[in-house]
Amino acid sequence: MSIFKYYNPKHEKSILQKGSLNIGTISYFRKIEDKVRQDYRDGSYTFLFIPENEDIILTSDEVNSMSSIVSLKDGVNLHIKKNAFLTLHLIVPDAYVFCTSMTLNQELKDRFGEGVIKINNIKMFGDRLFRIISQNNP
Repeated sequence: MSIFKYYNPKHEKSILQKGSLNIGTISYFRKIEDKVRQDYRDGSYTFLFIPENEDIILTSDEVNSMSSIVSLKDGVNLHIKKNAFLTLHLIVPDAYVFCTSMTLNQELKDRFGEGVIKINNIKMFGDRLFRIISQNNP
């Protein structure tokens, strides 16, 4: 499997000759993206619990793993009764983003940039990114 990274041709020299890629955080890209690329839901997710047949009981470990915003003391459970519901809208803590696509087509080129890099070894590429980011931001 391969993935494709679209880019603006003005960045071609730094990408192809220097091997330099722009990888930023969600909050960084929210601030710079234009309306075509902007997604106000970047870095957010929603949990919706609707117990229809029986109550849902979530352990403190389960609740705490969903977010750093909502937490329960160890050993405490969250009990959601049948016919009730709970919605949690959460923002992911700031994370690095490197957008790619599994699709190569003109529509994506028009939207994200005419330049395209094909990444064949996704694991090796991801491992290198992780190593470099970890060195710069432990």
